[in-house]
Amino acid sequence: MLIAHAKTHDNEKLLILGLSAENRARLRSGRPIDLRLNTDAGPMTIVIFAGETEDEMQGELFGLTHRQTKIDKVVVV
Repeated sequence: MLIAHAKTHDNEKLLILGLSAENRARLRSGRPIDLRLNTDAGPMTIVIFAGETEDEMQGELFGLTHRQTKIDKVVVV
């Protein structure tokens, strides 16, 4: 995995995560990627996971966190 940070053209913070073939294989096998980073904004935990559909991922999300999790946005691309 490649992890980088930068600023956007609008000067907003940008976190960049590049997934290797091994990372994608882990995601396909149902193993989420759990990262703990110490950033300029302070420590944070990042979880990367994958699913077939947005609905499926919403269901999986609650298994990774607690029921109080707020889903900010669902984007179908």
